[in-house]
Amino acid sequence: MNNQVIGQLLVWLALVCNLLVGFAFFRTARGDQSWKRIGSTSYNLFAVFSTLTLAWLFYLFFSHDFSFKYVYEYSDTSLNSFLLTASLWPGQEGT
Repeated sequence: MNNQVIGQLLVWLALVCNLLVGFAFFRTARGDQSWKRIGSTSYNLFAVFSTLTLAWLFYLFFSHDFSFKYVYEYSDTSLNSFLLTASLWPGQEGT
């Protein structure tokens, strides 16, 4: 599996879990308590996949994988570890 597939897989898994969380807690709020456990489990999985996605992005920055546009635009081989870590936040145009 190449780097792009791993990153996309992690993001898609996080998205699916997040959608399931929303649906499950909506059903729970409507009185169907059988969805509460599914919602809680999905939320925990969402947190895990989101954390793994962030860890993967850290890996891409620290390995200087410039095949990714985000890493290419906001990173450089001359940056120290602190600045590489800070490189996660400058490209947040969508937030």
